[in-house]
Amino acid sequence: MEILAALQVLAVYGEQQDQAFEALIDSQDGALHLVSLKDVYTVLDRYLSGSLTEDDLEDWAMLLDSRDEFDCSTVEDYIYALNNPDLMGGISHSAIATMADLVREQLTG
Repeated sequence: MEILAALQVLAVYGEQQDQAFEALIDSQDGALHLVSLKDVYTVLDRYLSGSLTEDDLEDWAMLLDSRDEFDCSTVEDYIYALNNPDLMGGISHSAIATMADLVREQLTG
């Protein structure tokens, strides 16, 4: 898997996570993925549909926050909140639904 494809897979918690991690570990080319509101919305929607767990959501945010390959500057508040769930009262369906609504409003302007 190419590094840019791997970064996109990881940014949306997509299929082929194992292959994406392998590509990330093996890569030395300094690729960068700008994490977008659409990426965040995709992951929040997957959580709300039951495809991801609270732990998955927190792990995803921690990965994006800790790796230099991901530029989270446009979504840093959302990533911070998900990476530190105790600060927002924990990850719950209602909290994530509210967050998804905020992201959707920003997407649709």
